[in-house]
Amino acid sequence: MNKNATVAIPLVLAMLLSACGGGGSGSPTTDASSSNAPPPAPAPGPAPAPAPAPAPTDILQPGAFAPFGPTVLASNIAASANKNLTSTARLTGGGSVVAWVAGTSLLVQPLDAEGDAVGAAQAAGTVLMGDPDVSTRLSVVATADGGWLLAWIAADHSVLFRRYAASGAPVAAAASADATAYTKTLGIQARALADGGFVVAWVASEGASPPRAHLRRFSAAGTAVTARVGLSNSAGAQAALQVTPMPDGNFLAAWVQRNPDGMESVLARRLDAALDAAGPEQLLQPAGLQPSGGLHRYSLLGAASLSRGAALFAWAYYDGGPSLQVRWQLFDALGTPATSSSSPASASFRNDSFLDSVQVIPAATGFRIVAESNLTNYRTTEAYTTILEIGGAGELLDSTETTRTLSLVNVVSGTGCSGPTQPGVAVGGGEDGHYLLAYAVCVMGGPLPAPFPPANLEVLGR
Repeated sequence: MNKNATVAIPLVLAMLLSACGGGGSGSPTTDASSSNAPPPAPAPGPAPAPAPAPAPTDILQPGAFAPFGPTVLASNIAASANKNLTSTARLTGGGSVVAWVAGTSLLVQPLDAEGDAVGAAQAAGTVLMGDPDVSTRLSVVATADGGWLLAWIAADHSVLFRRYAASGAPVAAAASADATAYTKTLGIQARALADGGFVVAWVASEGASPPRAHLRRFSAAGTAVTARVGLSNSAGAQAALQVTPMPDGNFLAAWVQRNPDGMESVLARRLDAALDAAGPEQLLQPAGLQPSGGLHRYSLLGAASLSRGAALFAWAYYDGGPSLQVRWQLFDALGTPATSSSSPASASFRNDSFLDSVQVIPAATGFRIVAESNLTNYRTTEAYTTILEIGGAGELLDSTETTRTLSLVNVVSGTGCSGPTQPGVAVGGGEDGHYLLAYAVCVMGGPLPAPFPPANLEVLGR
């Protein structure tokens, strides 16, 4: 089965150039007996202040990396209907780490720089399953000491994290990012910082209140250095929170906002080092048609930032017309968007498919947007992982697509795969241009389990 993604790029870019010039001073010789002698030169002014030193970057960089795979990392995973059950990160020492959910168990596996597993997969905890409105259930990120941080939504809706050393050994037991007893938690994300600390972001409801976006910053020792910070005072449900650090020590965050009229928008805001608002809310995606049930249409939201200061947010968008789109917006180092919200850059997908995931990673030329779309025909479902190469000015440079079979039913023997295969797709990248991609493939030829087929988790490095 073939599928072609068409790309539309209403692009937009402006570069601001500034130039400054300087001058010198002289000491003219004058003759006191001459009536035409020029006036004395003015006394020199104070020397200009030296330019400030650049702020240390808060953007971690992964270590040297060798392409590998694809290889099977885990076999016959008990799959489910839930989405986005995989997370990956490239590590500062050159290796990488993959985390995934099998049934309800959260597992984590480190890999070396050649893609070989280091030891056996470790069980980390139990993950909340079953709620289709949850956008992300786990998040793994590299830490400055060569290890990694794993954050997840526990079965009781609590927000947990655990730190791991470069050796793969847990540094401490799982800890709670916030002691609040939430009635519903809809998403989680972690971001590690160059000083060894990290930020945990999540969306959750207290009692009967609508879900709200929260953040909290922690030290390298796992100690909270801020209280829980609410991202926005705007009324209405929030979803799909993404936060990314900037080189000056500040942050950019974006989220989906339910408006009073029931429509949804994508908003962004600059935050300071304490995660407090450092600017007004900015509109990335104006409200549009409301899909049936829940905050679904824009709940696929990804973000990444570069050491030179740029950041990119990408999201899924469907306007009810003939195309499904991934849209994106570039920000400069000061958190200023490159274009108006009325003209974001976009890439279009077939309307008879649907998007499962939108993720953003840094790349050598700028960014990569990695989107997974599913297309279902008679008895088959295929997943398409599309990689959009985005330039440093936000322009689309290239688009590549790979296909894999998610489900196939053999009606004669009653064997094969049926239904959606998880744990989905995840990607981790770096400014060196290399990336790690983890994805699920349906296990073919065995008895049909109920209600979903098992999957193999494959991983490749490029």
